[in-house]
Amino acid sequence: MTERKYELKPRDVLFFRDARPMDADKAMKDVRNIGHGAIWPRPDHLFKGVIHALLKETPDVTFGDFPSLKVVGPYPVKDGTLYLPRPLDWDMLIELCTGTDLPEPLEYGFIDHIDGKKKYPAWITVDDYAKYLRGEDRGHYDTEETEVDDNGKKIARKVVKFPYSDGELFGVEPRIGTTLDSVTGASKRINGKHASGQYQGEYLRLKKNVSMWCAVDTGKIGMKADAQDAPEVPRSFVMGGQNGIVTHCETDIDLAARFPRPKVETDGEIFVRWTLIAPALFQQTGWLPGWCRDSRKDINEEERKMSLGKVMFPDCEGCSLVGACTGKPIYFSGWDMAIGIKPTMFAVPQGSVYLFRCENKASAEALINKLHLQRKSDLGPQGFGIGLCSIVKPDTRLPAEGQDHENQ
Repeated sequence: MTERKYELKPRDVLFFRDARPMDADKAMKDVRNIGHGAIWPRPDHLFKGVIHALLKETPDVTFGDFPSLKVVGPYPVKDGTLYLPRPLDWDMLIELCTGTDLPEPLEYGFIDHIDGKKKYPAWITVDDYAKYLRGEDRGHYDTEETEVDDNGKKIARKVVKFPYSDGELFGVEPRIGTTLDSVTGASKRINGKHASGQYQGEYLRLKKNVSMWCAVDTGKIGMKADAQDAPEVPRSFVMGGQNGIVTHCETDIDLAARFPRPKVETDGEIFVRWTLIAPALFQQTGWLPGWCRDSRKDINEEERKMSLGKVMFPDCEGCSLVGACTGKPIYFSGWDMAIGIKPTMFAVPQGSVYLFRCENKASAEALINKLHLQRKSDLGPQGFGIGLCSIVKPDTRLPAEGQDHENQ
């Protein structure tokens, strides 16, 4: 089956847990547990929802019978406009940093173009994303705000502010429930002076005219060369916890058509920026892409250390990781009927940026072909490790002491 693009529409609120445990509402006299479930769904939430729906749709199959299932997304769509995660290096300069404590093998840092307050949403429109890829994000939304200091004097400050916010896409809706006994299904009695037996769940509610865009390729059933195509995704299926239902309809929004591979126009040393639009999971190396570390067993540790940062993909000789702008890791876990609680994983968040130095045009083109809208992390079929490439020109000058970045 070929990849299909859908818009998902929830019937009501949705619940997506991360790795945070239930919290306690300390403001209440009687203790009430709080379940955090109002995060935007990760790609594996979509993947698990689809595969469980396919299992119910197809007789005599197991999880392993859908080896080629792949998903992309989900991402917000409002009034027909697709939104993507805001790059973490929005309105930042890329500068050569020497004599700093950057972790190996990094040489370049990402520096805010303008000092001061910034009001950045987590999601931006594809039009704004295209401007970012073209390098037109610097100071794009500068505004002036007037503040009053302690002496009553008015001070004009430059503020970076977008014309829209995440609150226009989705919000958090709390609901109260009663704890149930897992055996009897009845309300569970809680012992304790301040134990109410109630819980508060935080749910995700999409705003009016907002849906979720995704792409799904269900592939084939089994591994045989003549295997039959897997069925299409059922019209409605459960996504996330609390039995949240979503329905889908096909859409003509095409992420690959909107963002084709960038063309390398010149030769010589070229810098390629890879910006994640989905979380990336590198279980062995943390924030560092696993394919930027030589994992061969027939080399000594000194050789391995010297080659740290070199891209190990075929045809990408001469490409090295020289910069990174990553956010706080995303923690997530899960539950398996056989093993119980799954181990907690740490993913590089969407919006994170990696900078590569390529020796020439050929190596840059090879790297772009490997990275642009491809799956380059663990759990790639589940939608992790997808990013967009762009060509950038870092400032190779070392800033003078006390120099203002805004005036560079």
